[in-house]
Amino acid sequence: MSKLWIYGDSYAAPFEYLPENVNPWTIQVAKKLGLESINKAKHGSSIDYMIHTSINDASNFNKDDACIFVLTQINRSWQIAHDPSVSYPSYREYDIDHHAMIRKSNLLCWLHAIENYTNHLKLRPIIIPAWDPEIEYKPKNIGWASGELSKSSLDEIIFPNNKKKEHPDTECRLNHLTLTNHDNLSEMIVNWFLSQNQVDCEKLQKMVIPLEDFYRT
Repeated sequence: MSKLWIYGDSYAAPFEYLPENVNPWTIQVAKKLGLESINKAKHGSSIDYMIHTSINDASNFNKDDACIFVLTQINRSWQIAHDPSVSYPSYREYDIDHHAMIRKSNLLCWLHAIENYTNHLKLRPIIIPAWDPEIEYKPKNIGWASGELSKSSLDEIIFPNNKKKEHPDTECRLNHLTLTNHDNLSEMIVNWFLSQNQVDCEKLQKMVIPLEDFYRT
C-alpha cells in the first residue's frame, strides 16, 4: 500500500488515543487518498528534527506516495537526542538571531535536497507553514501553502473585547484546530494533491471557539 508521509510539529502530530469517529486532518487526508499514514510529526519538535527524519526516510519514498511537511518555529532547535520535543534553548548565552540564521540556511539546503528526493512522486508534495520561516526560496516542484497554521489557530478563538489576542496557556483542540477546520484543511490538502489547488490557511473558519472553553474543567 502506498504511503502518506507526514512531518512537522504539534500541528500535525499523531495521538495515541482518539475519541470514536474523531479524525484529525492527517488521518482524513490519508483515508481520502487511499494511503497508509506514516506520521513522523512530533509535538514541540524543531525543523532540525523534521530535516533529520525526512532525509532518513527519503530513500523509501515510492512514486505513488505523498508527502506533507509542516514547518515549525525557526528558533526551535533539537536539544536532546532521545527527546526531540525539547526544542527551546535553556541557557543564557543563546543568540536567537544567530541560530535562526543558521536554521534558515539549513532549511534552504533541505528544500533543495527534499525537492530532489521527491521529484519522482506522482503527487506533488506540499509544505504547510505552522509559522512562516520568512525565506524567499520556494521549490518549484513542491507546493507551498499560503498563510500560517499558528495564525489560523489563533483566529479560531473568540476573545473578549478586553483580552489580548494570544494563544492560551492550555489547549482543548486536536493539533490546535477545531474539528471543523480539521475537515476544511483536509479537504484543501486533498484538492492540492488531486488538482493542484492552492492550500490557503487564511480560508480556515474563524471565530469558532470562545476563549473560556479552554479553561473549562
